[in-house]
Amino acid sequence: MANILHITPHFGGGVGTVLRALIDGIAKNSDHKQEVVSFEYLNEKTMRWVELNSIAAYSDVLSDSEWLQKRVCNADIVHIHFWNHPALYYFIYTISGQSARIVMWSHVNGHFAPYLFNDAVIDFPEIYVVSTKYSLSQKKLCCRSNKWKSKHLRTVHSTAGLNGFDKIEPMEHRGINVGYIGTVDYVKMHRDFINIFSEVQNQEANFIVCGGNSHEDVHREAEQIGIADRFDFLGQVEDVKSILTKIDIFAYPLNRENYGTGEQVLIEAMSAGIPQVVFADGPEEIVVEDGVTGFVCNNNLEFSKAIDHLCNDEKLRKIMGRNSKQRAKKYFNFDKSLKKWLSIYDELYLRDKNVSHFEVVQSGDIAVDLFLLSLGECKAQGIFEEIFQYYPNDIPVSLLKQAKELPSIFKSETRGSAKHYNSFFKSERLFTLSNQI
Repeated sequence: MANILHITPHFGGGVGTVLRALIDGIAKNSDHKQEVVSFEYLNEKTMRWVELNSIAAYSDVLSDSEWLQKRVCNADIVHIHFWNHPALYYFIYTISGQSARIVMWSHVNGHFAPYLFNDAVIDFPEIYVVSTKYSLSQKKLCCRSNKWKSKHLRTVHSTAGLNGFDKIEPMEHRGINVGYIGTVDYVKMHRDFINIFSEVQNQEANFIVCGGNSHEDVHREAEQIGIADRFDFLGQVEDVKSILTKIDIFAYPLNRENYGTGEQVLIEAMSAGIPQVVFADGPEEIVVEDGVTGFVCNNNLEFSKAIDHLCNDEKLRKIMGRNSKQRAKKYFNFDKSLKKWLSIYDELYLRDKNVSHFEVVQSGDIAVDLFLLSLGECKAQGIFEEIFQYYPNDIPVSLLKQAKELPSIFKSETRGSAKHYNSFFKSERLFTLSNQI
């Protein structure tokens, strides 16, 4: 029996669904003891789950607390659930040099800033686990030796399983419902989201959009071009199953530089027998089988035409729906992921505890150092690095212009932005940067 300490930035959304399933599965299929530590909140669903299952879970924990340091020392296995979050980066920094058995599961695909993989993070744990095969082509991983990969790299697809979604029965409704469920924000969605749907020619098609937090802004865009009557923006929804009973086609046009991995909601739609339409060159392409369960598209026009094709062919929708159920059951059932995790724990438990080192180039301002490291080797990192060199003097207008032209994710309140890091560290340099871009 191993004492497993799960560390996560927070416990909400799709990642929360996956973590609850994993912890439940381990509890029911092994004698391992588990604790959960979250640096931020436990959402309401997780709070109910904690109470119902008597889980040892702690929220709003300080990254550098002595209490947490002791738990890391006492744990047989420290399981870090990773994405770019200032509290998590600071935690890794504070436990550098401690002896532990660490496994890290990346819940981002690692291809795009501010969620690029970097060597410091990859080399920190004893075993680094990616949650989609798409991550294996990321440059920091694919260049590693086969010997290193054999010892330190594993792949476990991020999934909470089918969870009864395969038992969903479609409800009768008027027209053809094209559905999107997920983050309604252009940091995740394709920037031409509304235009893609507006090009669908079949007038029976209605568009159901579920999720937040920018759904009202996106709704206004639909109003501005005069097609809001074809949309139903529902905001955040608790009961995804009830929505899927009304959906005929699952359209999932994501930002080409999105950070997603397992795409649990895509698996749920597939389990429900709903054909999918996605873009190529992303983790969605790992889930969807082109021409079999749905369509994988190369551009906006292909995407709109694929939706029309499915709208116009009920027989094809039914065939792809059946194929989808079969594929979900074969490749994305939770038991496969659970067996992999139990095997990883067994493998890691047999290894000695190692001293993990987190290599950070230090300038005397750890907030800035961790923020820059978290961005990975990208254009934004170079721009911000140069901006910080001018502090506290005025930043050249040409340099600020470059920073302001970066994608919106670099200016968001969270998601590894300067504002996000400043909210944690209260750094004058980060505050200055976040208020000028």
